[in-house]
Amino acid sequence: MRLKRLLCGYFLVVFAHINAQRSEEPYLQFSSAYKTLDAALLANAYAENAVLINLYDRLAPQSYKGRTAILAFFMEQFTRAERDKMGLDIVFKISSRKKVQENYLDNGFYRLKITHPDIGTTKRFGKFSIVLQQESGVWKFSVDANGSATEKEFENAIYIEEEKK
Repeated sequence: MRLKRLLCGYFLVVFAHINAQRSEEPYLQFSSAYKTLDAALLANAYAENAVLINLYDRLAPQSYKGRTAILAFFMEQFTRAERDKMGLDIVFKISSRKKVQENYLDNGFYRLKITHPDIGTTKRFGKFSIVLQQESGVWKFSVDANGSATEKEFENAIYIEEEKK
């Protein structure tokens, strides 16, 4: 009986850990899609009626509503990267997270490495505010607002997992 209770407790801990990880899944999916230049995988990280807002320095603001529009945006970006034989690698640092009702409000920074066969590797940095919501039991980006950041801002950001240690 004691072993049964111990195993049940173990599975509850593992189950809780798996549930906690699921809210990170859209970020992992996003990173994987950048590495493989898979726009469909990336678009699937967004909710059906998601909003993507790009507010980068020296560029006109751009907004996209719905997974189909977001897919078209990333298909264009990835097609260009593929044509130019570029490699893309993006890393996120979630620096704050708030649970509001059934959603998470995440803020943080990212680093995008762009590898070009003629130029070499360059880095770009950005910041984001994201609303995560569940769609059919899966965490998705509902609102993704992002803009320019500096390398220093990215490097100084404390990933929320570091705070828990």
